Amino acid sequence: MPWQSDNGIALKAYSYLRFSTPEQAQGDSFRRQTVLAEAYARQHGLELDTTLRFADEGVSAFRGKNAATGALSRFISAVQVGEIEEGSYLLVESLDRISRNAVTHAQGLFLQLIGLGITLVTLQDGKVYSNDAINANPVDLIVSLLVMIRAHEESATKSKRLKQAWVGKRERVAAGTAILTSKAPGWLRVVDGAEGGGARCFEVIEDRADVVRRVFALTLKGQGKESIARGLTEEGVPPFGRAAQWHPSYVQKVLTNPAVIGTLATGTLEHVDGRAQRQRLGTVPDYYPAIVDVETFNRVQALKTTSTKTKGRAPVQNVLAGLAVCPLCGARMTRVMKGTGAKAGKPYLVCSKAKGGAGCTYKAVHLDNVEAAVRSAYPDISQALTSYGFEGAASDLARLEGNELALVDQIEEVVSAIADLGKSNALTRRLRELETGLAALQADIKAKRSTMGTRSLAARLTDLKGAVDGEAGTLNTAMRELFASVVVEYRAGELEMHAHSGAVLRVTYQWPEERHSA
Repeated sequence: MPWQSDNGIALKAYSYLRFSTPEQAQGDSFRRQTVLAEAYARQHGLELDTTLRFADEGVSAFRGKNAATGALSRFISAVQVGEIEEGSYLLVESLDRISRNAVTHAQGLFLQLIGLGITLVTLQDGKVYSNDAINANPVDLIVSLLVMIRAHEESATKSKRLKQAWVGKRERVAAGTAILTSKAPGWLRVVDGAEGGGARCFEVIEDRADVVRRVFALTLKGQGKESIARGLTEEGVPPFGRAAQWHPSYVQKVLTNPAVIGTLATGTLEHVDGRAQRQRLGTVPDYYPAIVDVETFNRVQALKTTSTKTKGRAPVQNVLAGLAVCPLCGARMTRVMKGTGAKAGKPYLVCSKAKGGAGCTYKAVHLDNVEAAVRSAYPDISQALTSYGFEGAASDLARLEGNELALVDQIEEVVSAIADLGKSNALTRRLRELETGLAALQADIKAKRSTMGTRSLAARLTDLKGAVDGEAGTLNTAMRELFASVVVEYRAGELEMHAHSGAVLRVTYQWPEERHSA
């Protein structure tokens, strides 16, 4: 006899299907779960709603992602807003389909579903869980708990074994006896060794490697990633992978990938407070064939801290692009033109915050005056940076590294306090603050080390000397290799230049009488 609601209408049932890998969708998992749901609904006279079938394909229930953001969360929301009626059935193959999370989380989800008035049916064993059923036979609650414990333990064991397998792989990679994965950067392919059955290795796809080298060369000429992506697309250069065109984000990924110099960056995915976080383990040099020299790679990384965006294909026309800073609020200053087309006037530098109406004072600074000062300042720049030298830079680096050690000590103290006293909101908040500060400090240290890397100060000054009479983009690139920022102090008519090495020098770009008449 069909199961009916109080008004005589057959009760509705909804199927929930889940499998943790996309490959299972091509196998028997999807078909098996679907057939079981259809058979159960037919046998018990339930109306199986096929318009609202819920499926999490390739979604794991080990960390609860399916219940947090997946199809199961949408089912719960539909019940809460009344789209799915109380008393409806949710048909699942087994309890481990809805959760393989830690037992406290799994049971909470189980009780939430039951508490919403849903009748949960596990098709594999025909068990029916509902408020009435559990109250009539409380042992069912204990049985469900044992099933959830087993499901979590199975997933935890599998996760542990996978981690151990990856540890072994990384050890073999570090020893140079294996490759970590068959995946390779877009400019490489995996091939078998020259001898039959030989070790697998990487081979350079030369036409793609040429594209990568071109991307680095254009970047060092001052061209931005948006401009580079558009140029490659317009020229019909095939993108790597499945994308239909080149995207700035992929250009950025290429520019920051140490694989171009042959280095593999290894890491693991750890779950902290329910969130997946990639933890870096280390690097393996000479893992890939290098297609870009280390000096070129380091030069581009040094430019990242003063990077600038260039829209369209127009070359950089601002010698202080990515460097100019507002003296009042510290925001970047951007190049603007008053008027358009034939009526366009001279270019100005304006605080980006003021330009966007987000506060600060709108003060237009003649870019021509600033550029002229920068182009004529080479002797002062050379003398100041040479006098400061790398001794000052080394001193700054030592200070930063000392601060790093102090932060590490503080973090260890907080971790020890948590271990001794247990978790507390205050300690957890403090730990996060310290870790955030440490990450920022380590980024500064990395940038400082990069500027003191393989390229000498003399080489950078030589580039600057050669660029002072050249295009704005080339001069901008040379400036960014030497300086982190340039404060356009229009109240004093000076450019306050802050070098990566720590040196600071001031260059006059406008005399007092000119300031009063501007």
